[in-house]
Amino acid sequence: AVYDGWGWGLIDKEGNQVLECAFDHIYEFSQGYAVVELEGLYGLVTTFGEFAIQPEWEEAFYYSEGLLPVSRDEKYGFIDLSGNEVIPLQYDDAYSFEEGYAVVTSKDGSFFINDQGQVVSPVYEEAYSFSDGLAPVFQNGKWGYVDASFQLVIPCMYDDAGFFTQGYAVVMKGS
Repeated sequence: AVYDGWGWGLIDKEGNQVLECAFDHIYEFSQGYAVVELEGLYGLVTTFGEFAIQPEWEEAFYYSEGLLPVSRDEKYGFIDLSGNEVIPLQYDDAYSFEEGYAVVTSKDGSFFINDQGQVVSPVYEEAYSFSDGLAPVFQNGKWGYVDASFQLVIPCMYDDAGFFTQGYAVVMKGS
């Protein structure tokens, strides 16, 4: 991404501008697509600077595993690259798919869904995406980790818990 003082655009490896500097923001690329913000609305562009999804959403996170989390009227769901609503806009929040699952939230708490929109986990007070086969979950005021079968494999005993990377995660115990 390149910023010209007025807006964000894209250049290629040779320095050629492929997307004019007209955007409020361009987020990092994921699987060949980047979320862009234009006049407070979000869409998706390709590495060639072409729109995959027009900026018409109130919010969007990064594209992953064939789906883009988006929101309209303060409800979140998922669309595909054709703009079809694959998982209805029904959640209070939604995060990108990682390792086959996405974290979504409702008034009841956070839980995981699969790419068909089916609930596949218990409800947690809070949860974050999978990385390295484990996902941080918050229960009874503490963080722990579940595996892909949603079994608690590291007990909820930490005050803060980060993502696993190359087999390690940063956690905090005590203030």
